[in-house]
Amino acid sequence: MNKREKILLGLLSTLLMIYLGQKATSLVKNDNKALLKQYSTSDLQKFITQPKLSINQKIDVVANTKNFFFKFSKKTTISKRPVLDEIIPGPQGYAAMISGNFVLEGDKIFDYVVRKIEPNRVLLRKNNQTRILKRK
Repeated sequence: MNKREKILLGLLSTLLMIYLGQKATSLVKNDNKALLKQYSTSDLQKFITQPKLSINQKIDVVANTKNFFFKFSKKTTISKRPVLDEIIPGPQGYAAMISGNFVLEGDKIFDYVVRKIEPNRVLLRKNNQTRILKRK
């Protein structure tokens, strides 16, 4: 035999082994499927006619009395602390940049009301408490 014929014979034998291996594994897998039971309509009738619990019977369930999905809790809000960025002089007084927001006297920012803007500080008021923001 030539070298070429030996190579072709080797390839054919390899392909034959692969084909036979696939057939053998498919036979093993089909044997597992044969173990499954098939039900017919008469079997289904047996399941339907089985005795059921009557409506009058109570079932005691031990569970937590709190409803997990509908919790009525107070919403916690974290108030942001204002930070003075800049005080800007204008034609009718001063304006301020607080936490990136442009405000004038009387404006609201983070639950605070701007009471007074001075050249070096800003006075904020919240619930009768005064907060002073000073220039850096």
